[in-house]
Amino acid sequence: MYLRIFTALSCAITLSACVTAETVRFTPQGENQQLVLRDGHHHVVSRTKNSIVGIRPATRQIQANARPVYILNIQNTSRQPMNFIVANMTVEQIVGNDRAPLQVLTHGELETEEKNRQAARMVLAAVAAGANTYSTANRGYWAQAHTQARNEDMLTNVAVTGQQNLAALEALVIKDHTVMPGEHYGGQIHISPPEQQSGAKNYLITVVVGNETHQFRVTQAAGG
Repeated sequence: MYLRIFTALSCAITLSACVTAETVRFTPQGENQQLVLRDGHHHVVSRTKNSIVGIRPATRQIQANARPVYILNIQNTSRQPMNFIVANMTVEQIVGNDRAPLQVLTHGELETEEKNRQAARMVLAAVAAGANTYSTANRGYWAQAHTQARNEDMLTNVAVTGQQNLAALEALVIKDHTVMPGEHYGGQIHISPPEQQSGAKNYLITVVVGNETHQFRVTQAAGG
């Protein structure tokens, strides 16, 4: 058993050492977009008549083959409410002369994924708890009591971690929202991984606020 655990850990360490880190670069589109720095992050700001939209990567580096996560900030500079609808946002990867759509995951989809992961983690924890109980079945009262307490702690920790993950999604992920005059609204957007290709990966993120469109050109590539 210990050999299997050691082997799994060794594989995980080896794989983590081989992960390619990628960074993001923005190319401003027209005079209405400007590159700025915010807390050390590259950030691009797009201005139209009634709204301002800024976007930056959520982390300084993105793991290759992982979902890119961005922070979107919206400001309504008009005197009327403006709707932001996640389903109206699109991402397209530029591959040669073609454009391939990338999925923008909604809060509901991310929440369902997390709940499925929670269920899987609870099953694994229950199996581990059963193995712990079996291994101490003949070791006396105190050993059994210790194992039971350890199993309860493990199951509780799994449940608490799951609730914390759901709470983080609720607090951080952007959702449909009516942006009132003068209001700032924002949150995370999670995008399906761009298709692997030689060199940099380029894609367009299009954000619609009310009847105004903001489009951002992104280059994601290895290195700093």
